[in-house]
Amino acid sequence: MELYNTDKEFKTLVDHPLIKREDFFEFAKKIFGELEESSLNIIFYLIEKDRLSSIRGIVAEYLKIYYAKNQILDVEAILRMNLT
Repeated sequence: MELYNTDKEFKTLVDHPLIKREDFFEFAKKIFGELEESSLNIIFYLIEKDRLSSIRGIVAEYLKIYYAKNQILDVEAILRMNLT
């Protein structure tokens, strides 16, 4: 998700309609080859189903489920600092 959101060239490549899926699989193997097999399989599945561009929403939903299952509360703190 981070690569898709931060690298404009990668995002353009993923979303390009003329790039064959097989070519993108080979490209993904080179880029993500160091990942665990389960993570790599998820990426390949998203490529196969043409859903890699939806990665942000997929990760957000996964985190909601994970946090609920593990009773984790996701909070954001806003602190006011007194600089005097």
